[in-house]
Amino acid sequence: MKIGMILSGAVRRAARLAAAAALLASLLCVPVNALTAGAPQADTRDYKLLALTFDDGPGPYTGELLDGLAERGVRCTFFLVGSRIGRQPDLVRRMAEEGHQLANHSWDHATLTTANVESEISSTAQALRDFGGDETYYVRPPYGTLKTGVAEKLSAPAILWSLDPLDWRYRNTRQVTDTIVGTAQDGDIILLHDIHPTSVAAALRVIDILRERGFEFVTVAELLRRRGVEPVNGQTYTCARNSGVNLPPAEGYYDEALLEQHWAYPAIRDALALDLFAQAPDGCFYPEKDMTRAMLAVALGRLAGEAEGPSPELWFSDVSPESGEAALIRWASAQGIMVGSGGSTPAFCPDEPVTREQFAVILRRFLIRAGFRTEPSDAAPVFSDAGEISPYAVEAVRFCAEAGLLRGREDGCFAPRSGVTRAEAAVMILGLREYLLSHAPNGPAAAVALAG
Repeated sequence: MKIGMILSGAVRRAARLAAAAALLASLLCVPVNALTAGAPQADTRDYKLLALTFDDGPGPYTGELLDGLAERGVRCTFFLVGSRIGRQPDLVRRMAEEGHQLANHSWDHATLTTANVESEISSTAQALRDFGGDETYYVRPPYGTLKTGVAEKLSAPAILWSLDPLDWRYRNTRQVTDTIVGTAQDGDIILLHDIHPTSVAAALRVIDILRERGFEFVTVAELLRRRGVEPVNGQTYTCARNSGVNLPPAEGYYDEALLEQHWAYPAIRDALALDLFAQAPDGCFYPEKDMTRAMLAVALGRLAGEAEGPSPELWFSDVSPESGEAALIRWASAQGIMVGSGGSTPAFCPDEPVTREQFAVILRRFLIRAGFRTEPSDAAPVFSDAGEISPYAVEAVRFCAEAGLLRGREDGCFAPRSGVTRAEAAVMILGLREYLLSHAPNGPAAAVALAG
C-alpha cells in the first residue's frame, strides 16, 4: 500500500472529482488537533418531547407515512391491528427495520372485555413477534376503553393519549395540523390514524412546524424512558411531562434533524463528501451508533482507494463473498490491518463494535502499511487508566494520542475498552487522512497535486 495510492484513491470517485482539490486544500488548513478537539460534552439541553402514535394500521397510506418519517429521521409508535398485519407484512417489517415502535391495538379492533382481552392481545402479540421489536408490545385498547378488570389482565402497559385532534372525525389536514400545533405540550402522546390520507399529511406538517419550535419526536417507549418512567404492565399512561427528569437520547439514537448541531458534524459532513462513510438506506447517518469492524474496513479501504464489491476469494465464514463490503474486508485482512479469528472456520466478526484501543491498533497498522514511522516518543500522553490498556495496544495508543488521532476523555482516562461511535470514527478517519496529507514525503503541496 503506497501513500500515493492512498491520496489519489480517496478522490478518484466520480461523485467528488470536481470538489476534491478545493476540499483537500481546505482540510489542509485545519490542524489535526482541531479535528479531534470536539469531544462530546455533557448534554444539558432542555428537551421538549412529543410522541406521535398511529392506530388501526397498517393501511393504504402507511407506506407514504413511512417515507415521510424516513425523510425526516423521525421514529414513532404504531398500534397495529393484528388481523391487518398479515395483509401488508413488508410495511410492518419496514417499521421495525427503521426503528419505529411496534405496538398492539388488539386483533380485530373489538372493545376489550375480561372475556376477550387475553385472546385479542396475545394473538396480535404473536403476529408482531415475527417482525421483531422489543416484544413488550405496549397495548392501546380500541376506542381507549378499558372496562373494569381488563387492565389487570394485560401483560403490557396500556397507552392512551393526552392530545386527540379527532382526525378520524374531521378528515381535514389543515384542521388536524392546526389543532396539534396549537395545543401540543411537552410530554404529549398524540393520537392519529394512518388509515386516513389527511392524517398522514397532517402528521408530516406537524413534524416540520414543531421541530422549528424546538420539539423532538420520539417513540412512546423513548418518551417514558427519558422522563424516568418505568412502565408497569396493566398501568395506564397518557403522557410523560417533565417532572424533573429529562434525559438525553438513548445510546445509538440521534435526531437526524439536529445533525448539523452535533459536535462532530464538520467531520461527518466531510467524511460523507469524501465518500469515506455512507448513510444508511433510510438516509440517516446514525452518529451515535457503534462503529463496527465491517464499517471500519470499508472506511479504510475507501481511504486507500481500493475497489469495492464482491470477493469470491474471501475466506471468512461470517461474511458473504457476494456482499458489497467483501472486497474491502478481504483487503484489510490481507494487508494485516484488520485480522479475524483463525481455526477451521475463520471469522471476521463484521458486526462487532470496535473498541478505542482496537481502533488505535488498526490506525497504526494502516500507517505502517503506508510506509510511515509510528514509534511514540517519550512525550506521548499518559492516561490515568493506562494500566487498563491491553499490552498489545499500548504502543499504538501512545502513538495515536501523540499524533492527535485519538484523545482521552475529559477526566483524563482513555477508556480503552469503550466503543467508538460513528461520529467519533468520522473524526478519527479524517484525522488519519489529514495526518497522511501533512506527513507525505514531499509535503502537503505534493499531496494536493496527487489528489488533483
